[in-house]
Amino acid sequence: MSAKHSPWPWDIDSVDNEGEYGDGGPDSHCGFKSYAVFDAKGETLFDSLNSTDCCVENDFDEDGCSAWDETARRNLTLAATAPELLADLQHVVRWFDQLTPDDIARYRATIAKATA
Repeated sequence: MSAKHSPWPWDIDSVDNEGEYGDGGPDSHCGFKSYAVFDAKGETLFDSLNSTDCCVENDFDEDGCSAWDETARRNLTLAATAPELLADLQHVVRWFDQLTPDDIARYRATIAKATA
């Protein structure tokens, strides 16, 4: 039996992060939304809670301030598409015979890397 990736579709959702952001001193704030990727069963696959590549965005309204890590949101949105991208690439390799042998070799190498 060989291991496979977690069942998809994968989805992202926000996760409370108690981390600090801002320029320090009075411009420093605590608490913002990070993100996590969940599989089809709702299991957490990975998250951005300890990421050092962070860009916290703020939105102020009558309820106060909302803060979230926009870099994490974008990165994990991309990561959550990995199983679908893999399936689509496998479909392309199987059905498009007009591809050159070099194209097919490159796609098969990418599939092999993703499924290793």
